Amino acid sequence: MKNIERQKQIENVNDYRNESRKRMLRRLIQQLPKYLGSLMIIIALYLVSTRSSIFQLKEVRIEYVGDPVSQYMDIETIDRDLEQRYMSQNYFLIDPVTIRDQATMVSTFIDQVIVTKIFPDAIELRILLREHYLRVEHQESCYLIDSNNEVLIAERSVVPTDSDGENNSGVADNASIANNSGIGNNAESTNNQQSVVDSDNAENPENPENEDLTKESLGKVNALTGVVDDPCVIMRTLTGVIPVSVTDPSIQNIFNSNKFIYFDQIYVLYGILDDQGYEINSINVMGDGSIIQLTGGVSVVVDLDDDFDIQAKRLVLVLAQMDIDRPDFKQVDVRYKRPVLHK
Repeated sequence: MKNIERQKQIENVNDYRNESRKRMLRRLIQQLPKYLGSLMIIIALYLVSTRSSIFQLKEVRIEYVGDPVSQYMDIETIDRDLEQRYMSQNYFLIDPVTIRDQATMVSTFIDQVIVTKIFPDAIELRILLREHYLRVEHQESCYLIDSNNEVLIAERSVVPTDSDGENNSGVADNASIANNSGIGNNAESTNNQQSVVDSDNAENPENPENEDLTKESLGKVNALTGVVDDPCVIMRTLTGVIPVSVTDPSIQNIFNSNKFIYFDQIYVLYGILDDQGYEINSINVMGDGSIIQLTGGVSVVVDLDDDFDIQAKRLVLVLAQMDIDRPDFKQVDVRYKRPVLHK
């Protein structure tokens, strides 16, 4: 008797489960048109957004923040390349991070790129340029360094080699530090293209009409021709940079981890002198007495290696009293405990 009742209970449970499944199936069938309709709408929106010409980019706006260096940056070419790369791409498929990474590789002078998508068919590229700060000449090389102590461009003379290809000129290997680290390659390739000397002019250097052109061109040519007269020709045409010459032959290496070793000292000196209304014309770095030439024929002598912080404090105090006590001074030497003034 108990077995019969138990069997009926089991059958009732099974019937209930079967009925529940049937109800769920009926509900699913009833809701299926809604689900299919939503799915079709999603597919249609995807196809329209990714394949319709409505959302293809029709404008690439480019804005530069900073001063483009025309000697190393062809702005028209950069603009054209960026426009060609992204024009007609789909608005929804454009990835700002990818654009930013690609654009920063166009030139070593590009620091950051801020990408703004403008619905439905435009993007804006706000390109932040590096600020060129120092031009450093050392031995047979010339470096352009930005305000973050990063090497933007490195130019060096092509030096003679022996039969085994070894450098026998005595030029320090640090001269190629920037190119070894992958810095400046884009600008260097542009420089290569712009520096080819016309063959007729090169063969006739005695022609006065061609003399200046030949000299200037030789200064731009690098390993393409194997001849460089002066690697600093182009950099010397830049404005807004502080010229630095490292003339002491005992100073062989001017970089540490790709950073100019005297950058911090020069940065401090610039701030002190600028606060007092002086402008740096040039800096000659020597072992124990570097000379900072200022406007008006005034110069400052300082040791960039020995107790520089103390010398900087002396300079602040001396300059604060200069206009009152010694308005006609021509040189101030702050290497000593009692600064020396020269008329």
